[in-house]
Amino acid sequence: MFKLSLLETMDESGVRMLFHSFASGALSLDDGSGRRVVFETKSGPVVVDAGVMDGAGDGDVATACGAPYEIGRHEDGLVQPVTLMFRVADFARPDSADYVREHPDQWRGVHGLWDLIEEARTEGELRLPGEDVLFFATPRPREIAVNSTRVNRFLGSNVWDLTRAEYTARRQPAQIDRFLRTRVPGFEDSYVVQSGTHVGVRESRRVLGDYRLTGHDILAARTSPDVVARGAHPFDVHNPRGSGTVSRGLRRGVSTTSRGAAWCRGTPSGC
Repeated sequence: MFKLSLLETMDESGVRMLFHSFASGALSLDDGSGRRVVFETKSGPVVVDAGVMDGAGDGDVATACGAPYEIGRHEDGLVQPVTLMFRVADFARPDSADYVREHPDQWRGVHGLWDLIEEARTEGELRLPGEDVLFFATPRPREIAVNSTRVNRFLGSNVWDLTRAEYTARRQPAQIDRFLRTRVPGFEDSYVVQSGTHVGVRESRRVLGDYRLTGHDILAARTSPDVVARGAHPFDVHNPRGSGTVSRGLRRGVSTTSRGAAWCRGTPSGC
């Protein structure tokens, strides 16, 4: 339904859509009034004249047009790891809830199971760079989404790195699935029903605009006159070198606004 709603919204806005295409480069118009973006398709290259281009995602088109950008941490150029999420079916939520009530030190928010993970690692059954397991509810009562794979030291703008990351990440859910079924209450009869179509990239190029949104801006709930979105989700920084995640959130009752971008895929400068 969400996908259908997006299509209907595009139709209502008069958008002309082109699917199954990949932006591969940009050229300047002869009169300097805009750019031509080259898309690779099954029908061959398609060239589209554009006066304005979206700068979301990896910033491929923006940087091809010469926009300045940053990538990675200032101190070493490393980026946050990628993750391949997957969904598990036939999950017995009441049994899992009982375990959490009996072991309150083993769960916080959406993540935990630290002792069970350590036991599995000690016995050689689990070899993952992440430090815990994260669960997220889905609309189905006996299904849950798992966010616990991790691949470090890669660049989302490099196709060879992306290939290596996906090649590695696709092998991690099998370990996690076995760990859940053999050690975690509520997962005895569960099974992996679907994995992501591709790895999720947390951090890539950050195109430099008129203003750089910082972690201090978010925590201080700073406002600006050109607001495009509101949000109060915590920002977290996953360790680019291995395990560990630093999470910071707003105080209860505080709202914030983002300046210039509805979503920020990179680690905000100053976090």
